[in-house]
Amino acid sequence: RLFEHLHGHLGWLSVAIILHPAILLRNPLCKAHKAVLLSTGFLTLTWGLGVGIYPAYRQLLKQQIFKEAPLIGWCFERKEHLSLVALCLAWVGCLGHLGKDRLHENLQTRVARLSWWAFLVSAGITFLVALLGTLIAAWRSF
Repeated sequence: RLFEHLHGHLGWLSVAIILHPAILLRNPLCKAHKAVLLSTGFLTLTWGLGVGIYPAYRQLLKQQIFKEAPLIGWCFERKEHLSLVALCLAWVGCLGHLGKDRLHENLQTRVARLSWWAFLVSAGITFLVALLGTLIAAWRSF
């Protein structure tokens, strides 16, 4: 139960934290290595905690949730998939931002834009994941 609450709080913090590089990287010339690394690392930590508590969810709650409220169960399943998409996009943004200076000059701006979009979309999906998680936890938790 403690890890479930921690995961939920970290999920909402992740929304704000992953939005930070999305705001900074609007400027393709911005060097935001620390913000990019820390936000991607934080999102990875939060995702990892979710992966860690998934076996308990599967064993203790999943079947019961699907019996009583299949829509809530399917929302949880979609939440898991969306969280992985958000994480992958954050890593695309992170790696793109950190590696763009090694590319040919004409590609740097394109990769900078890709990184910005990756973080922006990741932030939007992270918000949706946190919202779904809150709704699901309000319905049933450990």
